[in-house]
Amino acid sequence: MLIELFATTAVNVDRCIDGAFVAVAVQYDALAGRPDCNRDGVPDKCETAVGHLTQTVPPSGAIDARQPHALDDPLARFGWTEIVLTFACHIAEPSPFDFILTASDTERDAPEVESVVLLDGHTVRLELSEPIDPGAWTVVTHEPTGERVCLGYLPGDVTGDGITAVSDIAALIDSINRVEGLSRPDYAADIDRSGVAGPHDVLRLIDLLNGAATLDPWITRTLAVSPCD
Repeated sequence: MLIELFATTAVNVDRCIDGAFVAVAVQYDALAGRPDCNRDGVPDKCETAVGHLTQTVPPSGAIDARQPHALDDPLARFGWTEIVLTFACHIAEPSPFDFILTASDTERDAPEVESVVLLDGHTVRLELSEPIDPGAWTVVTHEPTGERVCLGYLPGDVTGDGITAVSDIAALIDSINRVEGLSRPDYAADIDRSGVAGPHDVLRLIDLLNGAATLDPWITRTLAVSPCD
């Protein structure tokens, strides 16, 4: 039989029918590469096309280099509190219980997913109970598929190489000056979280390295390799 799902080439894929896997002709979306991903009554345990992640914001492997809290108030914490995930397959009725957050530093508690907002049929926004902690990786796992996203947080690590060092000052200056090929995303360049990367961020980076005001000194602090690598 032909299941009219996508208006492109018909291909055979394994489907679970009456408890057995059989080859069924379906329309194949060559652009997205997702045969029969609309979950049309096929039990999840029989799904052979994994609904893998196609995009995340922030991107998996990103390291937040910005200041972790207000300069004069350590309790005014900053950090990622929202994560947007786009899946190859249709996501039906996502729940906060579908997503588990863990910290690479086992002595830390990762935030919980407070709510999940369905942005479209393939994209959800996770809203966290609190900002993720600096000095560790936070791993987001989608339980139904096992897909993972790893987000690092190392204040001062402009280059994203896993260590905060004096060399990050030069990297930040190159980014602010828009040196070709050396521009950094906002999470690595807008150190003071003003919304615009500029010379003031170099001063705040120096504050982070030295531990000015209520900031901890982050120079020589490191992150391990991403758990997603």
